[in-house]
Amino acid sequence: MVTKVKKQTICNRSQALRIAKCAGNCESLADFVSFLVSESAGWPVESHWAKYAKKLANFLANSKESKNTPFKVFSKKNSKLPFVNFSTLPLVTCPGAGACASFCYSLKAWRYPSAFFRQIQNTLLIRFDLIRIANEFQKLKKVDTVRLYVDGDFDSLKTVSFWFDLIRLNPSIQFYGYSKSWDILASFPGEYPANYTLNLSSGGKPQTVSVEDMLALPITRGRYIATKIDESLITPERYANPDYHSAVRESAKASGHAKPFSCPGECGSCVKGLDGKNIHACGDKTRFGLVVIANGIH
Repeated sequence: MVTKVKKQTICNRSQALRIAKCAGNCESLADFVSFLVSESAGWPVESHWAKYAKKLANFLANSKESKNTPFKVFSKKNSKLPFVNFSTLPLVTCPGAGACASFCYSLKAWRYPSAFFRQIQNTLLIRFDLIRIANEFQKLKKVDTVRLYVDGDFDSLKTVSFWFDLIRLNPSIQFYGYSKSWDILASFPGEYPANYTLNLSSGGKPQTVSVEDMLALPITRGRYIATKIDESLITPERYANPDYHSAVRESAKASGHAKPFSCPGECGSCVKGLDGKNIHACGDKTRFGLVVIANGIH
């Protein structure tokens, strides 16, 4: 990933990863601000990277007095994802990551400085200011579905407890997501919220709990797997290509999944519900309970 301004490299993948790792491991906000300022010192002042880095650093240095975050904590729905959603940094907040780290699609967002710095901001808020996240959630209007997470994952039992408390306090809103943090989720000591739906992501490292253990949790819908297919089928128009879906299903079957459902790529309206309304399979425990949903690695 290379972003250029006037033929000058601003932030490449290795530097972005250094900044991300610091956000995930720094001991205080002050430590991260110092690191960020030093890392971004060479960026041209007119670049978006320098602008957003300064914007985030100023907020973090004065976070107790700041009323607003520099980037939206919750992203609003768009044409690709018609749900309010929340993200943190991929990899550094993903304790269950395994083989998926080699093809993590979330890293593609690092081409865009606004997305990268929003992920950093939210990662730091998860670590140091959960109250602000809760307050920002209460500001949302007319929300019926929330996705946790688009990028990143549950990084600790503290984080899981925070989200499950917030979810339980908002029973009229449906929450769903994908996770490889199986050990953390399975160790949650309280009552799982009825309005959260978990999809078990593939590509994670071996963990203490098994797939069967996770499928038995009341929050789990089923598995969502990434499966390898011919790269020639991975095109922007792939979801409209019957050959792509056939390849996804055959690849999933070859991995031992009897009746896989190939993700149609239209979050929020991929299938019709029993009442004829559009629904999303990943959030439907009734019709898609224990069904393996598959997508081609891209």
